[in-house]
Amino acid sequence: DTMCFICAGSVRVSLDAPDECLILGDFGPGRWIGEMGMIQPAPAVASVVALEDCILLTLSHDEFTELRRASPSLTSVLLQMLCRDLSARLYTTVGFIDSNNAADETGAAIISAKNLVEIAKNLLGIAARTGA
Repeated sequence: DTMCFICAGSVRVSLDAPDECLILGDFGPGRWIGEMGMIQPAPAVASVVALEDCILLTLSHDEFTELRRASPSLTSVLLQMLCRDLSARLYTTVGFIDSNNAADETGAAIISAKNLVEIAKNLLGIAARTGA
């Protein structure tokens, strides 16, 4: 339920699949992670591991709720930045799905494992942020 802004260092984001760990990408200074959980707490989708010592600024869901009460204008700016980022991820993912879907004989979409990783990267914003 906590968003982390990376001031120094780097982290690796991955998804645990049944047969393997899928590395989605690395984040460094100027990036944030965990923003969706900060807005609406839920189980984490991805794992994050520090690749080197990090300095992080954190904002938990409870702190975010208090910040909304104490400083609506600051919260508005933060939410605007997060919404832009999340919207860009969604548009990228929808475009990726539309351009890469195959169909079986019934016309149902088939998404390969490689495409599934790319979709996850786009949804999590990793491809756009790291060039991965």
